[in-house]
Amino acid sequence: MTLPLAGYRVLELAHLIAGPVCGMYLADMGADVIKIEQPTGGDASRTTYGTHRGESAVFVTVNRNKRSTRGPVGCARWTRPSDSTGPPEEVAPRRPR
Repeated sequence: MTLPLAGYRVLELAHLIAGPVCGMYLADMGADVIKIEQPTGGDASRTTYGTHRGESAVFVTVNRNKRSTRGPVGCARWTRPSDSTGPPEEVAPRRPR
C-alpha cells in the first residue's frame, strides 16, 4: 500500500508538542520527516515531562517515524540540508506498515 505523502520530504524545525505532533502526522502518512534540533541539547522535550532511560515518553511518541539531525553550531539560520553536521539519524524507529 502506498501512503499519500510517500516521496515528500519535510524539514521540521519545531520543538516540544504542537510542531512535532504535526510532523508525526505527516510521517505517519508517509512523508520523510527530518527533525532539525538545536545544536546544543537537542529538543527540549527529550528531558521534559519526566524521563525513562534518558528520554521522555512524550519525545519518543511525537517523534516516531522521523529522522533527526542537529543544526550547525553558531549558525544563525539553516541554509540547506547539506549544511548538516552529519547524516540524519533515526529519532524513533519506524513502525512496520
